[in-house]
Amino acid sequence: METEIYKNIKGYNKITDIFGYWPSFHDAEVLSVQIERDKDNGPTVSAKIHVFEMKAKGILKSKFDFIKHSIVSILFGEVRQIDLNCFDNQNPIFDLDISDNANEEMAQFKVVFNGASEFGFSFICNNIEVISVERKIPDYSIYNNDKL
Repeated sequence: METEIYKNIKGYNKITDIFGYWPSFHDAEVLSVQIERDKDNGPTVSAKIHVFEMKAKGILKSKFDFIKHSIVSILFGEVRQIDLNCFDNQNPIFDLDISDNANEEMAQFKVVFNGASEFGFSFICNNIEVISVERKIPDYSIYNNDKL
């Protein structure tokens, strides 16, 4: 993500208040995606993402604790050029890349969920809002034994 572009996202502080920074979303899991037409802000994409921090531990820093588990709900407005591939029962991502796109495609942002498996999702949009951040580990998660 371009340096500090996240500050153009409405409600970004809901995430930075928990993590202390804007995370890369590395190894996050996309739990749900909803695409809707919307007469005021449409079309829109809503995404729920399980985000956490990986904290290295041990002498060699080769093991990790997974902390600050949260379910982040983000709403993307005035969405175009949607490309969604292979959404299934687990949708891990390497990162969530949000970049300035105003000069190229007549949209403010380009959004790419860089999939760590076959999953992939990208689009352009004009506005982004963090709707909520819930400190929680999702049901049926492989991280259910971790601490929040």
